Amino acid sequence: MSEVQKIITAIGAIITVVGLISILINFNTMRKGLSYDRPEEVDKGVSGMLMGGIIAGGAAAIAAAAVAALSLIQF
Repeated sequence: MSEVQKIITAIGAIITVVGLISILINFNTMRKGLSYDRPEEVDKGVSGMLMGGIIAGGAAAIAAAAVAALSLIQF
């Protein structure tokens, strides 16, 4: 069971990192939109940052809940 918990934790960590990287990339998109006065780029960057945050937070929470639930299983 320990191996399964480690795998779930690793997958959750990888998805969380992808979400955090998405926040950084979309921050750059938003910043470029503000610099060149393009509201559609700003909106695209802001929505991308929100989705990245949701993905990062959701993946971490789901992985933690799955590991906690697996630790309750006893044979």
